[in-house]
Amino acid sequence: MIDKDMAEILKAAGLGQDACWKHKQSGKWIIYHWACERAAAHKGIAFDPPVIIYADPAEKFATICVTGHLGDKSEWSFGEAAPYNTQQAYPFAMAEKRGKDRVILKLIGLHGMAYSEEEADDFRQAPVKNKNVKDDDWHDGPARNRSVMSNMFSQMSKDLGDCSDLGMLEGLVATSGAFLKQLQGNSPKWWDSESDPPGMMQRIEARRVELAASEADNISFQA
Repeated sequence: MIDKDMAEILKAAGLGQDACWKHKQSGKWIIYHWACERAAAHKGIAFDPPVIIYADPAEKFATICVTGHLGDKSEWSFGEAAPYNTQQAYPFAMAEKRGKDRVILKLIGLHGMAYSEEEADDFRQAPVKNKNVKDDDWHDGPARNRSVMSNMFSQMSKDLGDCSDLGMLEGLVATSGAFLKQLQGNSPKWWDSESDPPGMMQRIEARRVELAASEADNISFQA
């Protein structure tokens, strides 16, 4: 069970206890990347542009310095990615995730109490297996297994937030059709869930509503 202090910090950041889990091998509390992003949005954390400290794209090495602000409080941290500490193919994206998550945990008061799932590949919790889908019933698609599907789910959630207008959003949904179909077949709750965290269908619709409202406001302003 999560201790009282940690539970209160999570609640203050707009998170429930499902935002983290306990790593069996180390006994450490691990917080999901989506939960860090949600906490940052809930608390109003603002980030400076990341500063590249070291870069070697050919060898897949990247070190980035990230600085974040919460009110009058500021924190910074490095995010590192290299072949020896991640299997991800995009070192700069991974370095940024690690740096941001560390800064977020510092600013909300969880640094030292919990670690981001992005800190190490073995901190990634295997998704709970859907008992209604047997291994030999796996629906083919872009994700070759549940671990890859989890990564793709996280990436698409980020991409939804990066969409600046409805055209971009609909384009993302269209180009992700094969993945979304596979998601519905293999992990129905990841596709359609009203609980927290929401399913991908709910995330898409929520972003669609946000962008439509923003575009309507812009039209009204121009008029």
